[in-house]
Amino acid sequence: ERGATGLGNAAWDLAVWAKDVMEVVALVHPVRQSITTVTASYDYLLYDKPLDQSISEHLSQVHKEIVDVLGFDPSKISRKQLEQAFEIAELLYGDPNLRGAVTQFAKDYVKAQHSLEITELAGAGVFEIILTIILAAVSGGAGAVANIAKNTRLLGRFKVVGELMMDFAKGRRQQLARAKTRGARGKGASFDDLETV
Repeated sequence: ERGATGLGNAAWDLAVWAKDVMEVVALVHPVRQSITTVTASYDYLLYDKPLDQSISEHLSQVHKEIVDVLGFDPSKISRKQLEQAFEIAELLYGDPNLRGAVTQFAKDYVKAQHSLEITELAGAGVFEIILTIILAAVSGGAGAVANIAKNTRLLGRFKVVGELMMDFAKGRRQQLARAKTRGARGKGASFDDLETV
């Protein structure tokens, strides 16, 4: 009976987690963003709300939903912290080697866990893992709520890994800026450089 209850709880947790992941995907999907922006514009036009108020309300709602779905307390994560986390997560996700390492981490982590914990992480999106780690580092873990805080050992490790990822992102930004500067100094490639016959 306990096994069936545990399996039922695991299935329920997996379903809730999958719903949460889909909500994050829906929130950052460009079409969803466009629709909610149009809704904010509609509120501005129809209800004579000031444009900046309508935009602010819209962004506050998006911020709250994303932070909540990722397992953090929206009142403890500022919009600036979320923007910083997204910027760093995008930069890190764009690096194929680091993305591969995080993917391997997720696979290894799942293999090392108890079967009930596997369902909690199974199928986790790499971008969501990176974003959660960075958000834990940016906020110092202060905004974590029950579903992350239940494993404080993991949260502490996420913070350390997140700080390392932030250092990596800083170096990567500098590397990209130098590459851009070098490209601007040089003449650059041109079809005119090719020999004609």
